[in-house]
Amino acid sequence: MLAWNILRGGRGRSERIVDAIRGHAPEVVVLSEYQATGSAKIIESLIASGWSHLVTTSQSSREGGLAVLSATPIEPRARPRALRDLERHYLSVRVPAHDLELRAIYGPLHRAVFRRYWSGLLSSLRAARSGQVLAVGDFNSGSPRNDSPSTGVFSGTFFDRLPAIGFTDLWRAKRGEDAREHTWEGAKHPYRLDHAFGSASIAARVSDCAYSHEERSEAVSDHSILLVDLA
Repeated sequence: MLAWNILRGGRGRSERIVDAIRGHAPEVVVLSEYQATGSAKIIESLIASGWSHLVTTSQSSREGGLAVLSATPIEPRARPRALRDLERHYLSVRVPAHDLELRAIYGPLHRAVFRRYWSGLLSSLRAARSGQVLAVGDFNSGSPRNDSPSTGVFSGTFFDRLPAIGFTDLWRAKRGEDAREHTWEGAKHPYRLDHAFGSASIAARVSDCAYSHEERSEAVSDHSILLVDLA
């Protein structure tokens, strides 16, 4: 599985984005900052390349949302009641071929909604923790001091509750508590904003969780790619 924030829909970088995704050859692709117009060429090319099953969020043409593409059929799932008016920040699908419940995440940066969003997200994940659930994407958050030198990571107090509700940080589980990598560079600090969290049954299936930073260093996007390998 590949998850990637493609920076305002991709637009003029569409071919480079598609080439990068093809190079990693995932079975499932999660795109954040997807735009119906700005990402149209990307979606068209990925469908033609074999990721023929698509579910997206709906939002205005200038807003970014989420798209999930898969080489095998995917089934959209209902959105938790608390997140129904925050559609572009959450997308739930089932991937039957891989016995997987996928929660695609694009965390909001709006102070007016982030508390409600995170409360709804944590409640939903807590209720589903006994299943085969993988939450993945651009959380726009991280653990203060661990995922950035900054102590003021946005929504960090909510982010740090994920382990307590039964979800494992899959990258840190493979790399160790002292590991440090960053997926986005701010004006003052770098941050690890792109994450994969799995329920206990998913964590047991993970063979690797890693980042590809080459695409960010070459300005294909401003985020690194997140890769998750499941047995």
